[in-house]
Amino acid sequence: MRMHHRYVEERLDLAERAASDLGVVLNRLSIGEALSYERWTFARHMVRVFSFLFVVGLLLYGVYRAGCTPGGLLNPPKDGQCTTNDLNSHMVLMQIGVPTVIVVCVFWLQSARKGENIARCSRPLYRLLDLLCASAIVAGANTGRYTEAVRLSKKVSELRLPLRNFARDAASEFRSRQVLREELIEHLDRVDTTFAEAADQLVADREAAARRLAALASTAANSIAAGKFASVLPEGDLAAKAVLEPDRLDGRRLGRACLWAVLAVIVSSALLSPLGAPVELLLPLATLAFIVLVYVLLAFWYGLGEATRLTKSIASFFSSTPQL
Repeated sequence: MRMHHRYVEERLDLAERAASDLGVVLNRLSIGEALSYERWTFARHMVRVFSFLFVVGLLLYGVYRAGCTPGGLLNPPKDGQCTTNDLNSHMVLMQIGVPTVIVVCVFWLQSARKGENIARCSRPLYRLLDLLCASAIVAGANTGRYTEAVRLSKKVSELRLPLRNFARDAASEFRSRQVLREELIEHLDRVDTTFAEAADQLVADREAAARRLAALASTAANSIAAGKFASVLPEGDLAAKAVLEPDRLDGRRLGRACLWAVLAVIVSSALLSPLGAPVELLLPLATLAFIVLVYVLLAFWYGLGEATRLTKSIASFFSSTPQL
């Protein structure tokens, strides 16, 4: 907890200094409370990790008999029947249990050091504080170099996905996955468009655009910290219409899910191959596991409706059906 609070205080000190230089209001007290340590955040994350490992374990158990073939890793007797005597339970515990405990401890220390154990709806605050600090650098720069403005523009682009996830998390926290989610997504799409339009002005007037972005970032951070999820920015500051790039956002979601699914399939295949599992079984199993894992990951992260839409968009790419 001390590492977490130290990290948060350092981030708040930088953001408060930037807000003071630019003359914008930053409610440090409420933001600090929103970024306070959440005891069960890391535990919930580990539950998801071990649930995934449990599924992989079930997959391994499903082909356990493959290791009982002659020449398999388990060295079965001639009758091909494996017994518990073929396995050294103490060695298995030492080889799997001890490294798992070490990895969990390392991940916990790393998450505490980076202040990651916070409430789900507070996650965009770090991005907004970074944006505020970057805006202060651009607004106060006395040099003609444009590189800092480019970095600021990239930080605005990086804010898009956290805002999109924030809408999903807020709707999930209030147990409303229909109307509220749609309203939040629409509002936060307009918020993202507002930031993007302000960032576009960096080409014309860097200092004015940076000050505008700083004002938007501080207002959004104060609203999220105060729990005003449906009014992150006031109506007068919002863009008239949201202009997003849904293809790029969908591509990132699909790419993330496919990457994790491929890694899971590769690891599972690497573990099953020494057991003597035949290639005729591994190839179709890997293909099926990849498809199922992609859908399960999308459903877990974005909901069943969004997972179905995204998987249909993949199918439409290989057919004449127009994309949804």
